[in-house]
Amino acid sequence: MIELIIGGILGTIGSLVIAHFYYQKSSCELDKSIADLKNEIESLKIITESLNEASALIMEDTELIRKHAVIGTTDDPKYPYK
Repeated sequence: MIELIIGGILGTIGSLVIAHFYYQKSSCELDKSIADLKNEIESLKIITESLNEASALIMEDTELIRKHAVIGTTDDPKYPYK
């Protein structure tokens, strides 16, 4: 009977030590993953800002080209027959 109690206690202690080891390991990996994701988010923010600036420039250029492309055509608001 005493052997069963000692075996249960040793099994419980062993399980707790193993569980604690894997908990610590997963916590470190989680912290590393969170840091990597934060760095990725920051780089994506920079890329997004760059794309927004490029998009604004393209819109400006497109509007300028559209103004010059319709001069003298039927789409021109100052076309003589409108």
